[in-house]
Amino acid sequence: MSQEPGSPPPSASAAAAPAAAPVSLASPASPTPADIHDLPAGRKRLFIALTLGFFFVLIAALSYALHLKLRPPRVWRTVHSSNAGPFYALDPVLGWTLSPGHFELDVLSDAGGPAVHFACTHDEHGRRVTSADPSRFDGMPQVWICGCSFTCGWLLNDDQTYPWQAQERLPAFEVLNLGVNGYGNVQAVLQLQEAVEARVVLPRVAAFSYCSFHPVRNVVAPSWRARFLPNPAFRVFEHLQVARATLDAEARLQLDFVPAFGGTEGADPPESLQVRVTQAVFDRLLTLCRAHGIAALLGVQFAPSDDPVVAHCRAAGFTVVDMQVDYRKPEFRVVEWDPHPNAASARIFAERLAAAVRALR
Repeated sequence: MSQEPGSPPPSASAAAAPAAAPVSLASPASPTPADIHDLPAGRKRLFIALTLGFFFVLIAALSYALHLKLRPPRVWRTVHSSNAGPFYALDPVLGWTLSPGHFELDVLSDAGGPAVHFACTHDEHGRRVTSADPSRFDGMPQVWICGCSFTCGWLLNDDQTYPWQAQERLPAFEVLNLGVNGYGNVQAVLQLQEAVEARVVLPRVAAFSYCSFHPVRNVVAPSWRARFLPNPAFRVFEHLQVARATLDAEARLQLDFVPAFGGTEGADPPESLQVRVTQAVFDRLLTLCRAHGIAALLGVQFAPSDDPVVAHCRAAGFTVVDMQVDYRKPEFRVVEWDPHPNAASARIFAERLAAAVRALR
């Protein structure tokens, strides 16, 4: 506690005054505004310096907080690519997919630091390859792995991704990597629906990867849209569209497309709504799988133990595979400044997924 402003300064005579006189609890090193003028010159300068220092620190802290609030989300910058073409391609069904070709990439954080070098090979269908000789697996029953950059294998070489490592562990199957950076779970519905309508060979097993950050993508929340704005890999597409899931008045799943750029103002939909929408997305996936004799797996890559989407999928009939690792440990991440799993994590993903597929036979 300090002395109230405007009270008289303590003095020797005050110490001898009757008990009714006010008692100051201020320390001698903490003078009040009323007695600052009575301080010796040296202590007065010290008081002024400390006061000014406090305000400078306060202003700096407020400025930094404002900077954190207003700065754009962190993005990754490609500083070199051996392929002159774009890494992504527009897709009329999915919004975007991977461009066919081979890419040697060096990627670094906007905060600086050493670049991460890795090589990506995409087949003619815009899928990341899962084998050096895919023709070896022609005609074999297929396993489709759908997901985001955790599945696609961002920052990993082809043979380090978990679909590649799953292919090595499942020689009796043809494993296809349908993961693409930025996807949620809505794109898996579109991928499966397109395959059914096109009457192509459908998989024996469909593994749908899930992370607890997918619901915000499925509803295309403003916070998720904002991540497209500073990303140069997406900015090359002026009219990029993002697949969105909503619920109608009867809680039925509806899918549409919205522009990727714009709509970043306002609050995200309530988390409870994001969860209900995502549960409806997985209900649609399970319905499609059951209608066409496909075994449906849910590969949990990042989610709390009580995640309501995982609980819903388990109760609905998905085979749930816990593929998680402790991403807080550096031995499971590519680099400190990026949350993507490394090759060691991918090996664990592949082992657990392959075991689950073999158990279905």
